[in-house]
Amino acid sequence: RGGGMDQALIETPMSAFLGGAQSVRGSADSNRPSSSNSPSSGGEGATTTTATTMLRIKSEDGQQTFAIKLQADSTVGDLRHYLDKHRGGKTGNYEIRSAFPARAYADNNETLEDAGLVPNANLFLRAQ
Repeated sequence: RGGGMDQALIETPMSAFLGGAQSVRGSADSNRPSSSNSPSSGGEGATTTTATTMLRIKSEDGQQTFAIKLQADSTVGDLRHYLDKHRGGKTGNYEIRSAFPARAYADNNETLEDAGLVPNANLFLRAQ
């Protein structure tokens, strides 16, 4: 949409990709499927509302910025898997980091919510 920014939308499990990876500097075509997730009004304590997070992640060289929407219960490993798949064939060792607070997200089993990345976060990749 605005400013030529495309977004890649994902829902966990990772096999349920909703769109491909696109960089902010990529094409302006945005195929954003509509989400049909609606809260259930079940019995007491039966809330099925799933929190999501919007992550903006800069590549190591700063040339790409990924805008990714994930469910809060996705893991750092799910995010890493997505990045590995959509970084233009780049593989290798990298850290997923935040500038403030300065932190590396290395525990692949940690949920995005537990990592403090909900409802949104700006991250960057640093080569190791």
